[in-house]
Amino acid sequence: MKSNPFFFAAFLAASICASFGSRSPGSETDFELVPGELVPKVAMLPTPVNSSVDYALDESKLEKVNYYAFLPSDDSEKSDEGYPLMIFLHGIGERGDNVRALRNFGPVKICANPERAKTWKFLLIAPQCPDGHFWSPTQLMRLLDIVFAEYPVDKSRVYMTGLSLGGFGTWEFLGLYPEKLAAAAPICGGGKPGNAVKMKDVPIWAFHGDADPVVPCDFTRTMMKALLDAGAKDAHVTIYPGVGHNSWDKAYEEPELYDWLLSKKLGESNPSTPKAATSFDATTADEPVEPGKMVRRVFKGKSGQNGSTLNYWLFVPTNESAKSDAGFPLLLFLHGSGERGTDLNVLKRYGPPQILSKEENVNAWKYLTVMPQCPSGRPWSVEQLNDFLDDLLSAYPIDPDRVYVTGVSMGGRGVWELLKYYPEKFAAAVPICGWGDLSAADKMLNVPIWAFHGENDPAVNCERSREMIAAIKKAGGKDAHITTYPGVGHNSWINAYANPELYEWLLLKKRGEDTSSFIPKTSNH
Repeated sequence: MKSNPFFFAAFLAASICASFGSRSPGSETDFELVPGELVPKVAMLPTPVNSSVDYALDESKLEKVNYYAFLPSDDSEKSDEGYPLMIFLHGIGERGDNVRALRNFGPVKICANPERAKTWKFLLIAPQCPDGHFWSPTQLMRLLDIVFAEYPVDKSRVYMTGLSLGGFGTWEFLGLYPEKLAAAAPICGGGKPGNAVKMKDVPIWAFHGDADPVVPCDFTRTMMKALLDAGAKDAHVTIYPGVGHNSWDKAYEEPELYDWLLSKKLGESNPSTPKAATSFDATTADEPVEPGKMVRRVFKGKSGQNGSTLNYWLFVPTNESAKSDAGFPLLLFLHGSGERGTDLNVLKRYGPPQILSKEENVNAWKYLTVMPQCPSGRPWSVEQLNDFLDDLLSAYPIDPDRVYVTGVSMGGRGVWELLKYYPEKFAAAVPICGWGDLSAADKMLNVPIWAFHGENDPAVNCERSREMIAAIKKAGGKDAHITTYPGVGHNSWINAYANPELYEWLLLKKRGEDTSSFIPKTSNH
């Protein structure tokens, strides 16, 4: 679950389960529905063929699937056609053959409470996914056919919601059968952005915690952006700050959620924005700039550029002691290969993003800092980074003569490449455990450079940095330095970014000025 919605959604080709009953686990007794009471049921359904492409079912092989059914005692939302139907998909921890496990969360938990059940207005169907399976939209559709045949359902008001594994299942069902749902509420899940066009006309209200360590919040943000880009008019998201994976606790306690769902009907267009929804801009997906806080921003590059969009963290300092009339000094940070993807939170593992994510460091920080995320499967594109820098310089109060760049590993390589092709952009550079092109040393000899490397680095040999600094000096560079750490491996960035002299040295540098006499005390000279 490290990367993006495509990774997890690829799982979602397995199965679910459900049909007629058992009040005790293991029993196959079929109980009649009793209004106001959760009734365990059992269904025999074709087994998924484990294909994420066509979601095929094996019609010759049936499997038993447990589910809960709940017929409300409150008839206030019942129409001549029947009750509004809610399908609830649980998370990965509730898979198995003990249907009572579903009582722990969400709508099933609500309906298991006698007092709360009195006000419940949906006919609820909550299937249980077998061990080792994932939700299959085609098998869910078979269950839905059974439900339509067996229960008094208003087919124009069918809603689906699910959490975690069930959130993924909800997105998958939307991608295959959007015409069946009047609205959906996926929670802490993710889907395939390519399916957004298919589901753009379905009212969707998604939920996620921005501190989710299991399913990154950016999975939901990515789906929301894809929906809005596709032209969705009734797509909304609620992001809970500081909340982890269990965002369902808050989501299912939102009374507005149920009122919003019940206001939706197939064939009717009545877009409405829930008051509890988080503002989301499909054009930029930007958060407003707030000095002293890391905020999410998006750079949309040239349309013909490979991977033209860059998500990034922006930090505008409250400490203005280093700000000039021209603006703040800019520090551009490039992460390593392990942090590529769509979840910006992984950048907080080290370096400036880690430093600025800790409140005790914020007040002393003097740089306007930009921390982009490289898309999965790609190295840093210097062409894109150059365009990105131009955009930053026009958008924020930055002193163009005090632009600094630093990066680690793949990001260190990115620093060296920027110096090779765009040396005139930078007042100083700090490549860490990276590697460069020795033949380009003469192009970067006028840029102050301080490189760092661990002498026992097994991933990028320390000699790569030593050779680059030596080549620059040989070409006539007067302000090229290196610090190597005996006994340190690839993670030399820990030592480098903990060195207070690094930040003091950078602030001494200004494009067009000779400050080569300021030699770092902690360099190996």
